[in-house]
Amino acid sequence: MPVYEYDCAACGERTEITASMAAETDAVTCSACGSADVRRHYGSVAIVGSRHAAPAPGALRAVDGGDLTRDVARRYARDTKDPAIAEISRRAERGAGPDELRQIVNEAKADRETRARKGGAAT
Repeated sequence: MPVYEYDCAACGERTEITASMAAETDAVTCSACGSADVRRHYGSVAIVGSRHAAPAPGALRAVDGGDLTRDVARRYARDTKDPAIAEISRRAERGAGPDELRQIVNEAKADRETRARKGGAAT
C-alpha cells in the first residue's frame, strides 16, 4: 500500500499514513499535535518493474534506466509499428547510450517534418 505524507500547518511536523489508493484520506490529522490543518506532501516516486522479484514490503530498489528505456521502446514499437521507434528499440537492445538514441529521435523528427512540408506543399 502507498505511504502518504502530510505536512502540518500548525506545528510543521510531517505525518505519514499507509492507505490503499481508493481510501479516503480527507480526515487526516497531525500525529504530533492533532491539528486537521494538514497539506498533502508530494515526494519522489520509486518505480519497481515486474521483470525481477518484488522487493520486501516497504523496501525500494534501484531501477536501471537502460532497462526501462529498452522496455518502453520495445513496447511502443510493437504497439505502433513505428519504424523509427523500432530502430530505437533495436539500438537500445544493442546497448546504445542516451546520446545515440537522442540523435536517432532527432533524425526521425527532422525526416517527418521534411515529409510533412513536402506533402503539405504538394496538396
